[in-house]
Amino acid sequence: MDARRWISGTAAAALALGLFAFASNAADATYVGAAKCKMCHLKQHKAWSETKHAKSLEAFKDAKAAEAFAAKVGIEIKGSPDKTDECVACHVTGHKKAGGYPQEDAAKLAAVAAVGCESCHGPGSTHVAAPKAEKKGTIKLGSAEACAGCHTEKTSPKFDFATAKKTVHAVAAAAPAPAPAK
Repeated sequence: MDARRWISGTAAAALALGLFAFASNAADATYVGAAKCKMCHLKQHKAWSETKHAKSLEAFKDAKAAEAFAAKVGIEIKGSPDKTDECVACHVTGHKKAGGYPQEDAAKLAAVAAVGCESCHGPGSTHVAAPKAEKKGTIKLGSAEACAGCHTEKTSPKFDFATAKKTVHAVAAAAPAPAPAK
């Protein structure tokens, strides 16, 4: 039996046995929207829903104010702020990425039409699909770097990650791991 046939047969058998049923490949993850997160993280979702991030697209309601802010930070408005990629990218989840904003389907669009969980924690599809015991390893912790793409010196000169984290994530996602037994 040649090597290629053996590898193909072994891979097929492993798949049939479910040995590769879950792949935690972050590069393949897609955005699923905050509504999916809410299913397991109700307290966190409720706290988030009361933040400015949850209502981030409301910044475009006052077009004149949005245009003035864009001019201040050096963004050229193309049409209207809500149609300008440089503006929209910081007010939605997963802008122009797989599963992210915009979406054709109205329900999927609504799920990513804010700065949601995945803006900080990354695309959630592998987390949603993971067995419970593996979920923690499939999601990133929020970081200052995740915020820095939008909260720049120009847009948020007084931005402080430690302070912001307490307001955006007012409810801890999970209890800290217990200390090892001695």
